[in-house]
Amino acid sequence: MNLISFFLMEQKYKSQIEYAVANLVSGEIVIGTGYFSNLEASFSDIFGVQSTEYSDKIKKAKTLALNDMIAESTEKGGNAIIGVSYDIITFNRDMIGVSVNGTSVIVEPEQ
Repeated sequence: MNLISFFLMEQKYKSQIEYAVANLVSGEIVIGTGYFSNLEASFSDIFGVQSTEYSDKIKKAKTLALNDMIAESTEKGGNAIIGVSYDIITFNRDMIGVSVNGTSVIVEPEQ
């Protein structure tokens, strides 16, 4: 069972899975938005529509931060992560940060 599938399963079968806590883990990433993203966001703001450039940047940053957290969990001996939460931070107009935190656990294989 990989980390992502356990993360999805954990919500449904919370009381049926036994695990040991390995450690707290996190992943962080800071990305620049770029000139064209800012230009597109300005038009989106004026017309009241979704900024797909910013949305895509946030999705990319979340994926990179999650991968960073999964790598840390694996290094610490975990084979799953529970209690995942994201924080999105804007440092200035051109920088977006994403932090993801969770608890690395060791799930025993089903018998």
